[in-house]
Amino acid sequence: MNGYLFAGYAVIWTILLVYLLYLNKKQRQISRRLRSLSDSIRHEDLEE
Repeated sequence: MNGYLFAGYAVIWTILLVYLLYLNKKQRQISRRLRSLSDSIRHEDLEE
C-alpha cells in the first residue's frame, strides 16, 4: 500500500513540477514580447 501511495505522490509532484516549468517558460516569453512591444512603441514616439 505504501508503495502505491509514494508512486501516486511522485506522479502528482512530477506533473506539478513540469506544469510550473511550462508556466515559467511561457511567462518569460510573454515578458520578452511585452518588452519588445514597449521598445517599439517608445522608438516610434521618438521618431515623431
